[in-house]
Amino acid sequence: MPTLIVPSAATSAKAAGVGRRVVLTGSNVVGNLAAVVLTLAPVFTFALPIWNENAVGDRTVYGHVATLFTSVACFLYGLPSYPDGFVSLAINITSVVFQLGYIAVFIWFAAGVARRRALYLLATILITSTIITSLALTKVVATNFVPIVAMVTTSFNYISVGVDVVSGTSFHLYIWMFTVALS
Repeated sequence: MPTLIVPSAATSAKAAGVGRRVVLTGSNVVGNLAAVVLTLAPVFTFALPIWNENAVGDRTVYGHVATLFTSVACFLYGLPSYPDGFVSLAINITSVVFQLGYIAVFIWFAAGVARRRALYLLATILITSTIITSLALTKVVATNFVPIVAMVTTSFNYISVGVDVVSGTSFHLYIWMFTVALS
């Protein structure tokens, strides 16, 4: 989930001392490197195994759909800081492309209910992403709308995966809550 990393505001870096700029730059570099690794890891843990087995097995697409939406939200959040946030914007766009690829592989090899659920969830997230993008770019909503959406989706994405990994509970409940909350 690479979208936790968002660009720092250019004004705060300019107004801050040299030490703060070094810390901000260092944390952005480390965070963006982690984002690249986390974006590429499912190639080997998700896409290739599905491709080699010609079946999805017990894998789910929920995490990739949630990360897709989070990447879109964080891209929109970082857009006003362009060109200062170019690296973060590039990583989020790359994440969108990779997540769509992972979802496409899943849908291609899934059958029956799994494919149908993935398509419904993908459609819901794409429609919601389009609406949020339209609202943000046309400035119909308040200026703090996109940062709030980015914060909520990113937090939810990390918390739900952490709970899922630690407790072994089903990810379905978290994705359902995510979809209901943002639809």
